[in-house]
Amino acid sequence: MDLTLLITYWGIIALLATVPGADWAYLIASGLRGRGTPAVLGMVAGHLAIAVATALGLAALVGAHPWVSVIIGVCGGLVLLKLGASALTGVLEERRGRRTAAEVVAATAAELDSQPAEFRAGTGRVAVQERTVTRPSAVATFVQGASVSLLNPKVYLLFLTLVPQFVSASSPLSDTTQLLVLGLIHVATCAMLYLGVAHGAGALLLSRPRAATAVTAASGLVMIVLGLVVIVEPLLHLG
Repeated sequence: MDLTLLITYWGIIALLATVPGADWAYLIASGLRGRGTPAVLGMVAGHLAIAVATALGLAALVGAHPWVSVIIGVCGGLVLLKLGASALTGVLEERRGRRTAAEVVAATAAELDSQPAEFRAGTGRVAVQERTVTRPSAVATFVQGASVSLLNPKVYLLFLTLVPQFVSASSPLSDTTQLLVLGLIHVATCAMLYLGVAHGAGALLLSRPRAATAVTAASGLVMIVLGLVVIVEPLLHLG
């Protein structure tokens, strides 16, 4: 394959991957929950599956049956709506947990103040545990990440329209092999970027609880809005 063509392709892929969207929103929300790595692995697995399917003739299937892309779009939108709602629910649970913990601390302090000094100095130490938000398992996060990729119409659009343009007719490799190579370059690029987004967000925001809560809420809203757009868009084209 032509090296210049590959470099041009990689530059375009890297540029497109840095555009924030549903993938970034999901990665940031997962990173703040301590599930960045399984989320990335799931999304990369989804990209890899689409890359292989494209090389094996997915474009012909979608071209012959336009309703396939509609189903993908609607299902992908529903997944984004669910993930966005889950992120917002987690934020609300966290805020309720903090409020409950603060109320317990205040009530405990008031109770201790009414006790004798000896009790407060000795046995009056009370440990208050703040309620924590339940995190999804690593396996569940992996499956969610794969769903975000496998049901994202934008990923299919990229593989079905952009990637084939970089298949060289003069290459000694077959079209299928070239599509696989191009797909692997895309997957590797996304993997590196996604790891940076997921773990960078976690490292930056976990020490700032209020900022982390705000970003998680914003990510949830973004996923909900994009989910609605992804559902409506193919239905409009279908009509």
